[in-house]
Amino acid sequence: MLEQLHCGIDVSEKLAADEAVLENEQRKAQRTYEKNMDAAQRAAERAAAPREPIIIQVPQPAPASSLPDPPATVNCSTTRLGGGMSSTTCR
Repeated sequence: MLEQLHCGIDVSEKLAADEAVLENEQRKAQRTYEKNMDAAQRAAERAAAPREPIIIQVPQPAPASSLPDPPATVNCSTTRLGGGMSSTTCR
């Protein structure tokens, strides 16, 4: 506006373009708001609707075996340290 008042430059086209952009963004924001409100309304309606019961089947443990558990597997490795010495690690 100062350009127009002090310099005599016509800025009406620039103002019109800026207003068009602002109006377009306002329309987009309004559409987004309406979509979100519709989605929230649908979600509220679904939450209020009676729900079907959820049935969960829990697997039953296998019957205990009368046989003893097999021994755990042990893996060992030996590393030579030099000078006739070594280190053995088992897992």
